[in-house]
Amino acid sequence: MLQFDAKPKYPPVGRCIYCDAVDEDLTDEHIVPFGLAGNSLILQKASCRQCAKITSQFELDCLRTTWGLFRNQFGMPTGKPKNRRGEAALEIGARGAGGTFEPTGRKLTAPVRSLPFVYTTPLLDPPGILLGRPPCEEWSGQFWIYRDGIEALSQVRDLHEGLRVASINPLSFGRMLAKIAHSYAVAELGPAAFSPLVRELILGSTSTMTHWVGAGTTDLVPSSATSLHEIRSGWGSIGDQSFAIVEIRLFAPLGTPTYMVVAGSRT
Repeated sequence: MLQFDAKPKYPPVGRCIYCDAVDEDLTDEHIVPFGLAGNSLILQKASCRQCAKITSQFELDCLRTTWGLFRNQFGMPTGKPKNRRGEAALEIGARGAGGTFEPTGRKLTAPVRSLPFVYTTPLLDPPGILLGRPPCEEWSGQFWIYRDGIEALSQVRDLHEGLRVASINPLSFGRMLAKIAHSYAVAELGPAAFSPLVRELILGSTSTMTHWVGAGTTDLVPSSATSLHEIRSGWGSIGDQSFAIVEIRLFAPLGTPTYMVVAGSRT
């Protein structure tokens, strides 16, 4: 099983880091979603209930739709362990025009441990703001996929068929990275150290994900560190502007991409 490092809780913020609301009912914020890292990074008293509902929606999209089977296979944390089953039913599909997945109407039910495990994530250009590009709602690129295990594929009838093990919404993924970066920058740099730049993306009032979120390094060598996820924050400059930048590498031992989020500008 992949491991993650447990770290102390960060001190209470005392206001919502997303909308600035001051509320006695502020909740603790898992900087990296609980389903990916358990209680390893917690910023106390940092999110109002309304913003927590918004962030949980795109996090659940990633945790369940994109990595649900993957997380189940590795026994990663879940808030509802009774719902986690030992078997999974996957759609069988054929390759359609343009490489699309076309369901055949058949399903494969098999033990979770016998199914191919797949982790997929978008490959992005560097954040547009660092390249001098205007904000844009579109993104272009490919997907990085880690996969292993072919036992279940022996039950697929045709060489042109495959299994749907996951689907991904790049915008949900980008919003999750922005949320991780913003909350981590608040925890490590302090809320007064920078003017936030990704709160509108996190709360869904803009879809210009690639202006703030993009590729970090292109080195896809598996990390030799013991931690499952790697996050670091710092400052970077473009001309006379200084930005709070957070680098995020989820599942680093698998050799995954590193992402860069421009979380704020120096105050």
